[in-house]
Amino acid sequence: MQSPRQTVRLPQFDRDVKKLGKKYRHAQEDIDAFERLLRSGSIDIAPWADQVGGFGNRVVKKARVISQDLGGKSGGYRIWWLELPEGKVLIQVYTHHDAPNERQIHQETVRRLRLQGY
Repeated sequence: MQSPRQTVRLPQFDRDVKKLGKKYRHAQEDIDAFERLLRSGSIDIAPWADQVGGFGNRVVKKARVISQDLGGKSGGYRIWWLELPEGKVLIQVYTHHDAPNERQIHQETVRRLRLQGY
């Protein structure tokens, strides 16, 4: 059995979750469940996740997360994280409906990583 991998939430990620929680009652619960899956290593997240280009040698992935309030993955949350050998750094979370375009999400991800020294 694999040992649990570490996940770290950027401060902005926690603010995103808090903001989503005001609109979607189960946001914290849904995001926590996904984080547990990432940490466990017991299932393969790869079918749900896509690697995002434009980060040099850093591996940034994004995935759809099922939402109890929005009805499944297509209407659910999007989570971006940085893959590191020691674990994952959760960068940002948003809904497809509430998000700006993909380019703005990418720019915000770069900003958040720089701000935290990644």
